[in-house]
Amino acid sequence: MPLTYRPFDHLPKIEELHQELRKNVTDPERALSALSGLGLLVSGLSRGGLAKWILAAAGLALVRRGLTGHCAVYEQMEVNSRRQALQ
Repeated sequence: MPLTYRPFDHLPKIEELHQELRKNVTDPERALSALSGLGLLVSGLSRGGLAKWILAAAGLALVRRGLTGHCAVYEQMEVNSRRQALQ
C-alpha cells in the first residue's frame, strides 16, 4: 500500500533549496553581470579570430553568473556579497 500522507510536501524541494543556498551574488550584481555578458557576447560575435572566442566565452560566463546568482570566482575566494548585503 503506497504512502498517502507526506508531511514534508509543503517544504521546498532539496534541489531548489540547494540552488538558493549556492547563490553568492546580489540581485543588482546579477543584473549587471547578465547585461554586461550579453554586451560582450554580441561584441565578440561581431569580430573575427581569437578575440571572437575570448569575448564570447567571457560574455557567456557573465550571463551564466547573472542567471544563476552563483560566481565560481567568489566561491574560490570565499566571498558572498549576497550574505554580506543581508547583514
